[in-house]
Amino acid sequence: MAELTPESWDALKDEELLELLGQRHPAYETARKRAQENLDLASGERDRLICKTYLPQASAEENSDYEKRQEVTEPVTVTGQVVSQTVGAIFEPDPQHNVPQALVGYLDNADKANRSHARCMLEAAKTAITTGACAILVDTNLTPELMEVARSQQDEKDHGVRVLLSLYDPRQIVNWRYDDGGLAWVHLLAVTNDQAS
Repeated sequence: MAELTPESWDALKDEELLELLGQRHPAYETARKRAQENLDLASGERDRLICKTYLPQASAEENSDYEKRQEVTEPVTVTGQVVSQTVGAIFEPDPQHNVPQALVGYLDNADKANRSHARCMLEAAKTAITTGACAILVDTNLTPELMEVARSQQDEKDHGVRVLLSLYDPRQIVNWRYDDGGLAWVHLLAVTNDQAS
C-alpha cells in the first residue's frame, strides 16, 4: 500500500481501509502487554493478580499444591496508592486556568463523562504513570446530523456543540506513523460499555 497522505485518505477503497485498520504497529503488542500488566498491578484486585499470568504453577508442582498456594497468596496493593499519591502531589493544589469566556464551560465539562478539565488531566497523569503513555484527543460532539443545522457559532451553542477530550492508553493506540512534520496519523481503538470500534 502506498504511503498515505491526508489527501489520499478519502480515496481509499474499502478493502484498503480494512487492510490498514487490521495492521498493528510493531511496538503495539509490547506496549499493550506492559500497560495491561501495570493496570493489573495498580488495581490490587486479587482476581486479576492471583492467576497463572503473575503466579505461575511450577513444573513439578501438583495442582492441589498450586491451588493451596493461590489460596494463601495475597497481592501487594501499594502500586495504585503510590500512583494516586504521585498524581495528587503533581496537581496540588488544583490548577487554576484563565481562559476566554467561551471556554469556561469546557473547564467544568471537558469529556463525554462530564468530568472537569482538571479531573481529565488527573486521569491522564494517572494513566501515563501507570501504563507508560496517555494520548489526549481533542474532539467535538459535532455529528454530521448537527452539522446540517448548526451553521454558525450561535447555532452550535444552541445545540450544545462543545469541545471534548478523549483519553487513550497504550492498549488503545494500535498503529501510528510519523513524517517530517511529526505524527502523520494514528489508529485508536475506542472502547465503550457495549462495543469496541
